[in-house]
Amino acid sequence: MLTKIKLLTYYFNFSRLKIERDFPQENSYTKALSALYWLVSYILAALFFALLLNVVDYDVIVDAWPYDFGREHGKNFIAPSAVFFLMVWYLIRRAFIASFLNEKAIVEIKQFYRSESIEQKEHDYLINIDTFLFFATTTSIVFQVWPAFMVCFALFSAQEVWIRKRFSPSKSQN
Repeated sequence: MLTKIKLLTYYFNFSRLKIERDFPQENSYTKALSALYWLVSYILAALFFALLLNVVDYDVIVDAWPYDFGREHGKNFIAPSAVFFLMVWYLIRRAFIASFLNEKAIVEIKQFYRSESIEQKEHDYLINIDTFLFFATTTSIVFQVWPAFMVCFALFSAQEVWIRKRFSPSKSQN
């Protein structure tokens, strides 16, 4: 299911190639996937938490949280926000590993992007731009700057369309 989102497969494939080029001793598949699921986890955890804050008053959650778990502050790893993030991260990690780290998915991704390599500068730059956009999206959600979120979403959508057009099988057959 996740492999149907070409933005994710693009990031996985070209960051994998970048890791193979720059760090040949590393396992490029797991490193690239790890980078991807961390970035997506930040966004989804921020979305989940923003939704939770807008639907449920956060003070209600903190009041219901067992006092033995400690007060809410940045260094408390069992504070409600940390537990919510860890839950989202774990579920995203399992979903990404199941979707991307299997032979069928890897073969499909390699076939889809087979004609191009990381040596083409646009792919090398676009991975860095995507990483920035993932963090910008997370930041815009956390601070609830919705125009910035919409810009990031529009850029991701435009890139999804670009990837589908650039690497479509009909283009490579012509």
